[in-house]
Amino acid sequence: MWALINQYKSSNDSEILRKIIDDFQPKLVALYNESGYSKVEYGLYKHCLENCEMDDEQKRIIGMTVKDYEKNGIHLPQDKIDRLKEMNLKMTKMRNKFANNLLDDEKSFVHVFEDDGDISEMPQDVLTKAKDKAESA
Repeated sequence: MWALINQYKSSNDSEILRKIIDDFQPKLVALYNESGYSKVEYGLYKHCLENCEMDDEQKRIIGMTVKDYEKNGIHLPQDKIDRLKEMNLKMTKMRNKFANNLLDDEKSFVHVFEDDGDISEMPQDVLTKAKDKAESA
């Protein structure tokens, strides 16, 4: 779902959408952090992997989930986990700021054609629309 929102933002950027994302994203990261570093959830998955009757696909999925917890640092001391959570939130904010800066830069991009030969093969209706848009800017 979040990927769809970001894709929508990249093509329909607005201050309202940016505000919604800026307000919601820290809450989403906090939810991911709580789940992703939950020793209780990890313990349940680990118990299930070792003690529950499952078919091969279920074992594979639960096993991958257990490995993800371990790769993410579930066995680290709590102070290190807390630091990882802080870093996840900070990286998310930085990634969002970078994306906004990139969108702003793309909006302000202007290409000036010095030679009509560069655009000679473009359809006339496209050229007319581009010319009208350039003249109205």
